[in-house]
Amino acid sequence: LYTPYRAVQIYVRGAMGEALALSLLPFVLWGITRTIKEPKNRKLIVGTAILTALFIISHNYLWVISIPFIALFVLLLKKAEKEFSLKKLLFIGFLSLGLTAYWWIPALVENKLVSSITPFPLIDHFPFVKQLIIPSWGYGSSVWGPGDEISFQIGIVNLFVVMIALILIVFNRNLIINRKSFPLAIWALIGFFVSVFFMNIRSLFLWKLIPFHDFIQFPWRLLIFTTFFSSILAAFIVHSLPKKISKFVGLAIVVSSLVLTIQYFTPRSVFHKKDEDYLKLFFEDSTYSEDYLLLPKWVEERPEHPPLTKISVVDGELLDIQKINSINWTSTIKAKNSTKVIFHSYYFPGWKASVDGKNADIYPGKPYGQIELNVDEGIHEVEFYWRETTLRKIADYTSFFSLVFLGIFAKSKKMKII
Repeated sequence: LYTPYRAVQIYVRGAMGEALALSLLPFVLWGITRTIKEPKNRKLIVGTAILTALFIISHNYLWVISIPFIALFVLLLKKAEKEFSLKKLLFIGFLSLGLTAYWWIPALVENKLVSSITPFPLIDHFPFVKQLIIPSWGYGSSVWGPGDEISFQIGIVNLFVVMIALILIVFNRNLIINRKSFPLAIWALIGFFVSVFFMNIRSLFLWKLIPFHDFIQFPWRLLIFTTFFSSILAAFIVHSLPKKISKFVGLAIVVSSLVLTIQYFTPRSVFHKKDEDYLKLFFEDSTYSEDYLLLPKWVEERPEHPPLTKISVVDGELLDIQKINSINWTSTIKAKNSTKVIFHSYYFPGWKASVDGKNADIYPGKPYGQIELNVDEGIHEVEFYWRETTLRKIADYTSFFSLVFLGIFAKSKKMKII
């Protein structure tokens, strides 16, 4: 809770998805552990599936890069537990994927329709070793080289905990009371050092094996895992030492964590933005926009200013316009000749249109990729609206039926996992 990177996530970057993912990861592993220990407990199976589903939708891809660590964790549990049911865990995994299908299926398939260019290529944002170790703070951004105005420190207490855990395991094994926690400590140490390695530029050749490595943008995101694994090692230290010692050690870890990091958990400033401020970023600051507002591939350039009206006619007159809601607009237009009507939203699968109550073909205009359609001379009623595509409907129904199945499974004692 009081590791510096959590303060970076919330008060510097505003990365609430990452903060939520870090918060949920311990619960996912807790659910897996309890399910393995109590394989007949339906509430645990249902709860773990829900926790895993929440973890998946908390962030675009952190759940994907967590899979190797979770898989290794499961292998350790398999050796430690006599009654190990892989079927239960696979059931939970598939059920959580089904619950979240409404999100990840369109995201995976439709990703190819969006420009993948990012101003933050992975190679430019590997932290230096000293940045991971030496305490620092700033409310700026990550840049190429050592001049970052943001903190990448692992944390003094976190590093201290890792060092103590190593000493206990390697040099003072006789001091450790509970040896059942050994595999968990080894797992946490492996996870910690693997995460540190992948934050170093020497791991670039391995990053390049991942097809979407530039989409990850910042290798220092793996501070999420150093935070988590060092917390596990802190628990291992307290759990392993004799009670008389462990109480003081535990108290020292808690107090030092608070004292050394509490000053980071404050905002630099408090301000309130209007919609116009964000529109300026979208139209005027192309660096910001290209990262956070990726364009469809058929867009050749970003407009320099917002449109005067949502609907316009190239050769004619806009007689009336009504906003039914944000994804449904109607208008009455008068075309002097055969011309085109422009709806100032980016063309994307799901948008549809009708002219005088009949379906009309739409296409992306140039150079901005706005929605356009052709009309004949005269007065017409034109409507633009959004509908789910067949792919998204399949994904939606998959999630819906997964949720229904989860409810039935929770209630029915007769239903068993094959």
